[in-house]
Amino acid sequence: MMRHGCLGMFLAVGLGAGALVPGGAWAAEQVRCEGTATGHFEPGLSFTHPRDTHFMGHHEYTTCASADGSVRVATLYEDTFLEDALCTVAPSPTTATLVWPDETSSLLTLNGVEMDFDFDTLSHILITAGFVTSGHYAGSRVRYVTVFPLVDQLVGCALPWGLVLQRGTTTLTIEDP
Repeated sequence: MMRHGCLGMFLAVGLGAGALVPGGAWAAEQVRCEGTATGHFEPGLSFTHPRDTHFMGHHEYTTCASADGSVRVATLYEDTFLEDALCTVAPSPTTATLVWPDETSSLLTLNGVEMDFDFDTLSHILITAGFVTSGHYAGSRVRYVTVFPLVDQLVGCALPWGLVLQRGTTTLTIEDP
């Protein structure tokens, strides 16, 4: 049995709980990617001192399996400015770019981030969802789930300079509209 904290805490601009998954239930997967995620905050995030910070996310997907049976790699980039950011509020980029091995890309428009904790595995979980607005799979839904070690997050947030780096695992799905 997994124990969660902050389940359903929705951290997006102008959206209500449940709006993270666009249009309701998820449809058939077109692509499923597995890999690692790295996030950089400059300046770092703290628990108690809100800061305007620059967030840069980089996801390396080493395995992307498509519904047609093909397998490839992809890289996702996030780059946004966060106002009054804290460790207790998930970064909420509004766009991201997914780059494919043939140098083409998919532009993602994101609805926000839902934050959760799994205290059995001591994990901090971020769920980001939205749509592919241009490029490969335009019109499809997209969601990525990123899992960071909770201890690393807590220690980073408690340091005087704050959380400047986070690393974890990530799964991305692109699904039928």
